[in-house]
Amino acid sequence: MTGNMIPLEYRITDNVVIDPMSGCWLWQRSTDTMGYGHLWVDFGRGRVSRQAPRLAWELFRGPIPTGLVIHHRCGVKRCCNVDHLEVLSTRESVTHPESRSFSSLNAAKTHCPDGHPYSGVDNRGGRVCATCQRAVNRRSGERKAAAAAAVEAAAAAAAGPAS
Repeated sequence: MTGNMIPLEYRITDNVVIDPMSGCWLWQRSTDTMGYGHLWVDFGRGRVSRQAPRLAWELFRGPIPTGLVIHHRCGVKRCCNVDHLEVLSTRESVTHPESRSFSSLNAAKTHCPDGHPYSGVDNRGGRVCATCQRAVNRRSGERKAAAAAAVEAAAAAAAGPAS
């Protein structure tokens, strides 16, 4: 029960409009700063703000395991339809093929910006284009060789003419 004695199920279902095209249960009340529907609830420990999709999941499907998040397969943050929600890790959620996050879009890329296929993973877990990395290494070697030649030329000039 909530502080105003209206069962929580009704506070969810009475505050959504069903989109006939997508089937999304669109939250019609306030949203948080991230765009998710939210409402104030009191579970006997004082009023707290909770995300409407999380409450819908907990009411109609059960508890959300610690460390997992609600992922909107439909991509609509205001959707509370539990058939459009799934429980995933944060990493799975942001890299999900249906996600519209930057992480998901980048994870789907198979080629570097120059068009070469990604060929491995670096020591920090990022993807590597071997073709571009070879070019970077070659330019770095050329710069080091030029700098070493300049140092040698300066040293020779400072030493004076050879007799």
